[in-house]
Amino acid sequence: IRKFRDDFSRYQTVELPSEANKRVRASTAARNSGPGISDEARQEANANSTRRPKILNISTYKFHSLADYPAFIRLRSRLTEPVLSLYLQGELEHRLVKRLYARTNKRSVARQIAKRVRRIERARLTCQRRLKQHKAGHVVHREKGRFKRLYIPRFLYPANIGPHTCFQNFIPKLQAHLLGRRLNRKFDGDNHDDFTHDDINSVSIRGQKIYRVATCQVNYTTYDDRRDFDTINSSTHPDIMVYSQDDNRETEKFWHARVLGIYHAKVSTSHPGAASQAIERMHFLFVRWYGAEPGWQSGFRRAQLPKVGFVKHEPDFDNFAFGFLDPGQVLRGCHLIPVFRAGLTDELLPYPSKIARQIDESKTEDWVNFYVNIFVDRDMVMRYYGGGLGH
Repeated sequence: IRKFRDDFSRYQTVELPSEANKRVRASTAARNSGPGISDEARQEANANSTRRPKILNISTYKFHSLADYPAFIRLRSRLTEPVLSLYLQGELEHRLVKRLYARTNKRSVARQIAKRVRRIERARLTCQRRLKQHKAGHVVHREKGRFKRLYIPRFLYPANIGPHTCFQNFIPKLQAHLLGRRLNRKFDGDNHDDFTHDDINSVSIRGQKIYRVATCQVNYTTYDDRRDFDTINSSTHPDIMVYSQDDNRETEKFWHARVLGIYHAKVSTSHPGAASQAIERMHFLFVRWYGAEPGWQSGFRRAQLPKVGFVKHEPDFDNFAFGFLDPGQVLRGCHLIPVFRAGLTDELLPYPSKIARQIDESKTEDWVNFYVNIFVDRDMVMRYYGGGLGH
């Protein structure tokens, strides 16, 4: 510090403009309170308006006691964390009072400061309540919006489905998905080929009703170990990402899907392998899957973004283009950029579908490919690059 003081003396430093203005205002107010202003007083005011030199002064108690700080910290570290936090808060509380004092009109100061302190405290309590609702990483999800009741018979008959081919086998696939979760099966793409007809029918949806909502809030932990959330909306922000279940290391680390609907229902099962056969409210997403572009290689070394495209709909076979997903499997939302050079096609879904194309219902075609924007924010970059503390 002494060396810095010696080097610092070679530079010409002056006080801040705010400090100079404050000093001039104070001196002017003191002179105006007198009977009159002389020419000598005006000259003195002009001289005071110039910014005075400012040097580093280490002859203060703060620098004198600097060597005692480490010993004091070790002494105070024996205190419990709540007591230590209260002690430190009390030490810093004078800063708040000084900051709030500058916002008053210098009349009834204590009353104005107390009113602002109450506002800050109410805002802090509101923030704490919101954090408690969003606690526990990306596993907890909160759905927002009005419920829209949908009856199961609507999905059982082709005449009710209309041109929305994505609803083919909607109820049997939903029952298989819900049964897999009630059996605590590991997510592997929602393939349950070993389920028999009796197993699927063991799942019962109470009242034959499922409920649809507009948005779903997905909580996750960022790369720097902070809490954040994405709001998934099937009409405006529908694209999501989950961990890939492929064992091949050469494949992409994430799977991507487009959310077509956000639902919940009260579900029970009579399957003997279920941990509980009681009625339970379960949340699920109806999605349209993206698949990785065959032969495309991406990565930081290749300087190429990951490329995906919608899975082709094959009505003659089991429809793997659409499926269900547990909201707890969703990592966060993602940003996909259409590959405009590849153009549009109707081969991936050769039927008009307002459900599958909610972003632009007037279109009857899909983009052939999409680039995954891994640079949409810092958290997304670290998910692909690796090394994030919160990941």
